[in-house]
Amino acid sequence: MIKRIMGTAIICSLGFSPIVFSEVPAGKSSLELFEETQTAAKNKDPVAQFTLGTMYRNGVGVEPSPSKATEWFMKAATQGHLEAMYNLGLIYSNGEGTFVSNEAAFKWFQKAADKGHVGAMYNVGLSYMNGQGVKQDYYQGNRWLNKAIDKGNYAPAKYVLALSYYTG
Repeated sequence: MIKRIMGTAIICSLGFSPIVFSEVPAGKSSLELFEETQTAAKNKDPVAQFTLGTMYRNGVGVEPSPSKATEWFMKAATQGHLEAMYNLGLIYSNGEGTFVSNEAAFKWFQKAADKGHVGAMYNVGLSYMNGQGVKQDYYQGNRWLNKAIDKGNYAPAKYVLALSYYTG
């Protein structure tokens, strides 16, 4: 029962880090913004690479392309961009723009969690609890869920911990 509920919890947690492009700078089109971001991204700027990945994902200034979004998130993540690491974990969890790989998802969640990303800590905890991409380990699962709570008062982690205590 707990595995099924926690599996639902990880699926419900799959949402990308919010980057909102509601305000394009005055006098610029979304296409111009895309082109400027693309130039910076090609010059190996990890923030621009992450932003470009988000633009491809959301179709801002360009047709949406999950595979190109994944490619740019990977470039940013390999340079240490925290949100890109977390987003790669989410991408590999649900196969958006790539194949589903619990092992790859865990790897990227772990990297982001080690750098202090609360959502990644939560997903590392769930991965351990469910044995997704890593050997099942309730102790480690509880440890990471508690880290998410301690660092960010993360409500989904509180819910999963309470549920695990309730169901045993």
